[in-house]
This record gives sequence, structure tokens and C-alpha cells, in this order.
Amino acid sequence: ELELMRENELFLGEAEHRYGRTGKEQARSLIESAQALFAGGELDEEDKEAFFQAITELYFDSKKIRAERKNKKEQTKE
Repeated sequence: ELELMRENELFLGEAEHRYGRTGKEQARSLIESAQALFAGGELDEEDKEAFFQAITELYFDSKKIRAERKNKKEQTKE
């Protein structure tokens, strides 16, 4: 649990660095909502799994988009 807290703080720090105080608070709200959902929200296990898969897919899609943008920027510099 301590390791998760450290990871959350690193994530929140990065969110604040990139998006300011509002971004940090939005990230904190997202983490707290997800924690509450998984810790005993009103979703059954199947719905929790679907939520987790959707969030994971969004993460990897966003990561791919960032990489594509970075590559495009690097190509335009050349």
C-alpha cells in the first residue's frame, strides 16, 4: 500500500507539472473514484473487469498517440 501511495504521488506530481493545479486535482479525483469503485463500489466483478480493461485500453491508446506526436515533431525538425 505504501508503494501505491508513492506511485500516486509521483503521478499527481507529474499531472501538476504538465497541467497545473487543475490537472492535479482532476487526476486525484480520478484515482479516488477508481479506488472507491474497486474497493466496494456498486459494480459487480464483471463490470469492474470491463472498467479496468477500458481504462487500460485508454492508457495504451494515449501512449501510442503521444509517441506518434513525438515522432512527428522529431521528423519535422530534421
